[in-house]
Amino acid sequence: WPMACTSASENVISRMTGLPFLPPWSEFMGVPVFVYCVTLTRVEYTRPRSSRPPSTAAPAAPRKLDGTELKAVRKCLDMIRSCHLKDGSIRMTGVGDLVWVEPHDGNLAALALLAARDVVALSAARKKLDLDFVRGWLVWYADHIEEPSGIVPAHEGTRGKKLVKIKDNVRAYNSVSACAGTYLLAVARFHRAHKKTPPRVIDAAVRSLRALEATTQEDGLLIAKADRPVKFLTNNVEAYAGLVEGGKFFEAVEREDDAEQAYVAADVLATAMQRFWQDDHYAWAIHQNRKAEGNLETPSQALANLFGLAYFATPRPKAWAALKKDFKPDRGPAPAIPVERWLIAARRSAPAKEVGDWRDRAVGEALKFDASLYVQRAAVMVLALVDGPGRFPQVLPPGME
Repeated sequence: WPMACTSASENVISRMTGLPFLPPWSEFMGVPVFVYCVTLTRVEYTRPRSSRPPSTAAPAAPRKLDGTELKAVRKCLDMIRSCHLKDGSIRMTGVGDLVWVEPHDGNLAALALLAARDVVALSAARKKLDLDFVRGWLVWYADHIEEPSGIVPAHEGTRGKKLVKIKDNVRAYNSVSACAGTYLLAVARFHRAHKKTPPRVIDAAVRSLRALEATTQEDGLLIAKADRPVKFLTNNVEAYAGLVEGGKFFEAVEREDDAEQAYVAADVLATAMQRFWQDDHYAWAIHQNRKAEGNLETPSQALANLFGLAYFATPRPKAWAALKKDFKPDRGPAPAIPVERWLIAARRSAPAKEVGDWRDRAVGEALKFDASLYVQRAAVMVLALVDGPGRFPQVLPPGME
């Protein structure tokens, strides 16, 4: 391959080719010209394959629910269904004419419906309707993704009319990493149940993977979004879940490169997330200067610890005891540390008898839910009570499987 240059490029060409710089052999219009004959060899970079076994994303075995648990789960499922709109979107509450759609919470609602399929006795017609519900949501989401974020902004409007994007970007975009992660997780679990994922949903899953890649920082952790470059533990847990099960999904639809990227990213993230542990508690967040924040002083910091105790592989019984001493579950339409989050953490960190106590408390509260509560509460309650197929993957660094 002939390469011409002037003497100013001497050092550059020498470094690129490894050949010594030679004097000019000809001139063109009085300008010295140097020519190298270089044989170009195609070099392919192969990303190292993940050591993660595909079985990592396999669903846990369903658990058998007793009568009161089933009653609570059915009530929550009905609340979720009441939030479904004709265009496929999922509103935050099932009451009133004003509509607000928060995509992250819609993803959780879809995950709850999918988790309940093999645990709650449903008719074939009801199962089909719920799958159609989830499919409608995934398609609606796919049709409303915006770039460069790679996620769907929050929408609002009036029942029966076309929804519009919320104009205030602070309100419109919550966390890119959490939203993309939970969407990818919902797509993976939908495909496992249905096997016929629409092409535009597959495309949206790929865009979600790219969104997670775009928020990944040099230390391996993911920021919430470009204008809020903070690495929250909760967001990273949800991103990790999407990557692990998303890898299985991409394998199933024969997108091997995307599957490999997801698995490698999951391994890198799992290793990086170990830095959230701070001697006796989990940090709420890690900043760009790599400084950890959070000393169990606020409900948000307590929620981060519930996530850590629920999903990190290493048991932390002392941290669980300290958390119970300083915090209690709160209530309301959008509580910071509701009882269902405590139940999910207890299943990993508490003795069996104590898990039963938390389950009873969660069931009791769920039976008091009314339609005005946000859909996220009903969704997470289903995931907590159903457990097995609703559980997110444990954060497993390579070598801990």
